Order: sequence, then C-alpha cells, then structure tokens
Amino acid sequence: MSKTKGLVVKAMMLCTLAAVTTLTPYRAEAQSPPTLTYSIAIKGLTCERCSASARKELTAVPGVVKASVDHKAGHAWVTVQEPRRAVGTEKPRRIGAELAEAVRRAGVNHGDGFTPTVNYLLTIQGMTCEACSQHVTEALTKVPGVATATVNYKGGYAVVVPSVKAGPNPRNLVGAVETVGYKAVVHSGP
Repeated sequence: MSKTKGLVVKAMMLCTLAAVTTLTPYRAEAQSPPTLTYSIAIKGLTCERCSASARKELTAVPGVVKASVDHKAGHAWVTVQEPRRAVGTEKPRRIGAELAEAVRRAGVNHGDGFTPTVNYLLTIQGMTCEACSQHVTEALTKVPGVATATVNYKGGYAVVVPSVKAGPNPRNLVGAVETVGYKAVVHSGP
C-alpha cells in the first residue's frame, strides 16, 4: 500500500470514528441523589432487640437509605434521600417528625416505649483544633432553646439537642457559629 493510500485510509477511519462518537448518546454516570443525615436521641432503648425494632421502623419511612441504632448510646443516625421541593399546593415533608413517629411506633411493644428527640445537625467550616470546637460549643449553648451541643472539629459538624419546651430557631444557630468566626449550615433538624 502506498504512503498516500495509507494516509487516506487512516483519515477515513478517523472521520468514521468521529462520526460514530458524535452520534453515540452520552451516558452520564449514575449519580446517587443527595442525602440528609438525621441525629436522633432515643430514650428507652435497653437492648439489641430495641435497636432492631427502631431500625426496622426507621428504614420503613419513605426515602430512608440507611438507619443505624445504638441502644447503648441511646442514639440513631438516619440517612434520607433529600426530598424534592414541594410543587404547587403540596406541603413540604416534615421528615424529622416522620422519623420521630417511626421511633415511637417501634417502642409500643417495649416497656414504657421510646422517646425520640430529633437533633439539629450542622456542618461547620473553618475549625482546625479542639479550641475551635470549644468556641463553637459555647456559642451554640447560649442560643435560646438549646439543651446541649456537641461539636466535632475533625468531622466538621455539630449536633445540637433542642430543649424540651421549644427548640432553637435554625437561623440563630447559624448566627451563633458565625459570630465566633466560622461558617455553618443547618444540615437537618426537627
């Protein structure tokens, strides 16, 4: 084959390859939907059977991807697919309330039942040490309606437990964190 014919053949192959690739539909990688994580304190958990019962009810809530319940800590972490925005006259879902009700249902057959408290979970940017987390903790516990706050600077998050009477305004939580020099976003809450 002559040199010219070889170049023509290669050029034809490249053109064919280009035509095929432009006609082939692009398939995006399957992206998992965004999720929210909920922190729920649960009073009344006494054994692994209690944990299993609570986990079963939590995973039955529409949109729940994962539920982890620890009876020793009296706590659950629940991952939920972020709900779509309400359209028209639809009321937005109150996922925190749905999760709390699931925990209550689970406790019906267990002693005095389970008492859930859905906590606020905040992501916090800018913390670099234990002193940073202490500043944020102090700021959060001064917000009216906050019972306690636990801050993890390594993980970049805070768990805020609302008081029994009335929980805090989420904007006040963000404002408190910002006054001590950090950025915060309320990830989930009641």
